[in-house]
Amino acid sequence: MKCEIGVVFEVATIVGVTLFEADELALSKQLGQVKDKLALLPKSVRKTTKVVRDDF
Repeated sequence: MKCEIGVVFEVATIVGVTLFEADELALSKQLGQVKDKLALLPKSVRKTTKVVRDDF
């Protein structure tokens, strides 16, 4: 990564996306909003999590 990460931070700031939230109440509120949006999407859009087999 060169300066791409800086560009990502700049764009996020310009469009008003909060990348880091220190307030626990605001973070839980935002998490609830994301879960509500995910509930509206069809299941085929959601990524499935794979079970990691690390018992080697």
